[in-house]
Amino acid sequence: MASPTISLIRREASEDTELAGVMIPKRSIITVDIAALHHNPNIWENPEEFDPERFAEGGEFESKSSTYAYLPFGGGSRQCIGKQRGT
Repeated sequence: MASPTISLIRREASEDTELAGVMIPKRSIITVDIAALHHNPNIWENPEEFDPERFAEGGEFESKSSTYAYLPFGGGSRQCIGKQRGT
Protein backbone atom coordinates (compact mmCIF):
# COMPACT_ATOMS: atom_id res chain seq x y z
CA MET A 1 0.00 0.00 0.00
CA ALA A 2 1.40 3.37 -0.96
CA SER A 3 1.63 6.27 1.45
CA PRO A 4 -1.21 8.79 1.07
CA THR A 5 1.41 11.52 1.17
CA ILE A 6 3.65 11.64 -1.88
CA SER A 7 5.98 14.41 -0.73
CA LEU A 8 6.30 16.46 2.43
CA ILE A 9 9.64 18.10 1.87
CA ARG A 10 9.47 21.03 -0.54
CA ARG A 11 12.33 23.44 -1.09
CA GLU A 12 13.26 26.13 -3.60
CA ALA A 13 16.78 26.11 -5.07
CA SER A 14 18.49 29.33 -4.01
CA GLU A 15 21.05 29.13 -6.82
CA ASP A 16 21.79 27.18 -9.99
CA THR A 17 23.03 23.78 -8.85
CA GLU A 18 24.30 20.62 -10.49
CA LEU A 19 23.42 17.43 -8.63
CA ALA A 20 24.48 14.01 -9.92
CA GLY A 21 24.88 15.44 -13.41
CA VAL A 22 21.45 17.12 -13.43
CA MET A 23 21.21 20.90 -13.67
CA ILE A 24 18.73 22.42 -11.20
CA PRO A 25 18.02 26.07 -12.08
CA LYS A 26 17.66 28.71 -9.38
CA ARG A 27 14.06 28.97 -8.04
CA SER A 28 13.20 25.39 -9.08
CA ILE A 29 10.93 23.62 -6.60
CA ILE A 30 12.52 20.42 -5.29
CA THR A 31 10.56 17.68 -3.52
CA VAL A 32 11.40 14.27 -2.09
CA ASP A 33 9.35 11.42 -3.54
CA ILE A 34 8.62 9.64 -0.27
CA ALA A 35 6.90 6.65 -1.89
CA ALA A 36 9.96 6.03 -4.08
CA LEU A 37 12.24 6.42 -1.05
CA HIS A 38 10.27 3.83 0.93
CA HIS A 39 10.28 1.35 -1.98
CA ASN A 40 13.87 1.85 -3.12
CA PRO A 41 15.78 -1.46 -3.41
CA ASN A 42 19.06 0.46 -3.14
CA ILE A 43 18.06 1.38 0.42
CA TRP A 44 15.86 -1.48 1.65
CA GLU A 45 16.10 -5.26 1.49
CA ASN A 46 12.85 -6.53 -0.06
CA PRO A 47 11.20 -3.09 -0.10
CA GLU A 48 7.88 -4.42 -1.43
CA GLU A 49 7.51 -6.89 1.44
CA PHE A 50 5.64 -5.90 4.61
CA ASP A 51 8.21 -6.49 7.35
CA PRO A 52 7.57 -4.69 10.64
CA GLU A 53 10.65 -6.40 12.09
CA ARG A 54 12.85 -4.08 10.03
CA PHE A 55 11.91 -1.33 12.53
CA ALA A 56 12.39 -3.46 15.68
CA GLU A 57 15.41 -2.97 17.89
CA GLY A 58 18.41 -4.35 16.02
CA GLY A 59 16.43 -4.44 12.74
CA GLU A 60 17.32 -3.23 9.29
CA PHE A 61 16.32 0.40 10.00
CA GLU A 62 18.97 0.76 12.72
CA SER A 63 21.69 -0.17 10.22
CA LYS A 64 20.85 2.78 7.93
CA SER A 65 23.42 5.58 7.84
CA SER A 66 20.62 8.17 7.82
CA THR A 67 17.40 8.38 9.80
CA TYR A 68 15.92 9.94 6.65
CA ALA A 69 15.71 6.55 4.89
CA TYR A 70 12.14 6.30 6.23
CA LEU A 71 9.95 9.42 6.28
CA PRO A 72 6.31 8.50 6.96
CA PHE A 73 5.66 11.85 8.64
CA GLY A 74 8.64 13.92 7.51
CA GLY A 75 11.79 14.57 9.48
CA GLY A 76 13.14 16.92 12.07
CA SER A 77 11.77 17.91 15.45
CA ARG A 78 8.10 17.52 14.47
CA GLN A 79 8.25 14.01 13.08
CA CYS A 80 6.05 11.20 14.39
CA ILE A 81 5.96 11.12 18.21
CA GLY A 82 5.54 7.35 18.06
CA LYS A 83 9.04 7.09 16.63
CA GLN A 84 10.59 8.30 19.89
CA ARG A 85 11.87 5.59 22.20
CA GLY A 86 11.10 5.63 25.89
CA THR A 87 13.87 5.95 28.45
